[in-house]
Amino acid sequence: MPDTIDRADRLADLVRRATSDMGRAAQSGFLAAVSATGTLTDLADLIGQGRPDEAIQTAANAGAVRIYDSYSGVYSVAGAKTAAFLEGALDVTIGFDRVNHRAVNYMQNQRLRLISELTDQQRAATREALVDGIRRGLNPNAQARNFRASIGLTQNQQRHVQNYRTYLSRTAEGDATALNRELRDRRFDGSIRRSITTGEPLSPAQIDRMTERYRDRYRAFRTRTIARTEALSAVHSASHEAYLQAIDEGHIDEANLIRTWITANDDRVRLTHLAARGQQRGMRERFSVGGALLLHPGDPSGPRREVVNCRCDVTTRIKNTS
Repeated sequence: MPDTIDRADRLADLVRRATSDMGRAAQSGFLAAVSATGTLTDLADLIGQGRPDEAIQTAANAGAVRIYDSYSGVYSVAGAKTAAFLEGALDVTIGFDRVNHRAVNYMQNQRLRLISELTDQQRAATREALVDGIRRGLNPNAQARNFRASIGLTQNQQRHVQNYRTYLSRTAEGDATALNRELRDRRFDGSIRRSITTGEPLSPAQIDRMTERYRDRYRAFRTRTIARTEALSAVHSASHEAYLQAIDEGHIDEANLIRTWITANDDRVRLTHLAARGQQRGMRERFSVGGALLLHPGDPSGPRREVVNCRCDVTTRIKNTS
């Protein structure tokens, strides 16, 4: 009997399906975060009292809960799908136990991670927005709107949005930098070019509208990043746990498992992941990726530089010894 091969495309398909669910959860999470800040008056009062962190924590918690709920669902489905694959391949009865101590501990840690990451990222982005508001002399209600507008962005993304606003304010001076921003809404290019050519400044309303569209596109970009990153993490973590449970139950001899790191076959693969291609490891051994040790693609314990937007997978071979 030949070896059993759990091909990388099985997990890749689960990740593709899960990415859509996680994307909707991230969008819902950002909306929930905005709602959690209360009225503009309440938010303006908190900012005026020097207590913006209270609103940031409330918003981040609300957003993280939506994302975690989706993550948890993806984890359960992926674990069950892997168990079903093993059941069919090995002709044994295998289930996926969500209340297994490892699975429970893992999910508790992921809930805390998501809340911590989103809170830290939102705090940095919001402080960037508030400093920008002070520089522009915004009144309390406008500061509150600026606070809300930062929800869903990272600090760097918020900074890029602010820079874009500055570029738009300089078009009458011949500054064409705004036309070089990849995420701009190109429907406004004609107005920007006219301002550059005629020397007539864009109106405040035009600048606000163009900046808002730019911000929306950055938020959509971050939504896609979160969706891909967390879907990969949940699917691979659950699949790995399903294998460990099958080992615990005596259905698989761990010594007969060989995992191989697989990359996407295109020029977008980061060099550190390309260098890891073909590495083979046992079930509890870690892959060496860019100096980091990862249990699998999307391993949430790894550094974000090697995890965010990863498109790698693993193929698992179960050697036949009969």
